[in-house]
Amino acid sequence: MPSQSCRPMPAETTVRRDLDDYAISNPDDVEALKRLMESKIKNRKVDEAIAIVKELIRQEPDDYEWRLLKSHFHLYNQDLDLAKLGFNEVLEKEPFMVEAYHGLVTVASQGDSESELKELEKRIEDALERLYQELEKEDPNDFRSYLCQGIIYTMLRKKDEAEKQFEKYQRLVPEGHPYNKYFDKVFREKMENERAGSRS
Repeated sequence: MPSQSCRPMPAETTVRRDLDDYAISNPDDVEALKRLMESKIKNRKVDEAIAIVKELIRQEPDDYEWRLLKSHFHLYNQDLDLAKLGFNEVLEKEPFMVEAYHGLVTVASQGDSESELKELEKRIEDALERLYQELEKEDPNDFRSYLCQGIIYTMLRKKDEAEKQFEKYQRLVPEGHPYNKYFDKVFREKMENERAGSRS
């Protein structure tokens, strides 16, 4: 029998239900949808979070962070084909979106496709230095540049360089940014698992 401490408090349940009801009744309220999505992530209701992200994509079709987030959710659910499709769709529009390359590398790693992984690593290594020198020159305070570099260096098993980039990212990312919350709650856990697997 589950302990009382594992059950949501009545007030918390009421707030969650109110937020659900409000977002359903006001589907064009982007901020309400974002709060609802964060609530679903916090409670590990990834399928429900995906449905909300799809609505955010409909409302903000030019914001590729929502498309990336949806693909990461599919990856978290082990829906590798959907994740791969989503990352490739992003790269069709934004060919230097390194977050999408990272997603494809993770898909290839989990799918045990050695040839696909090697091909992706080569593409990434070729683009990495040129791309991020340009980004850092344009805006040295853009936290996404350092996050992406840390992710890619982790995938390439360059741990020391990855840690340097993650430290820069943590100093610059705004506290309330959705990527910060997702990275801390879900993505960092997966990255640690990947690191542990590479050491074993």
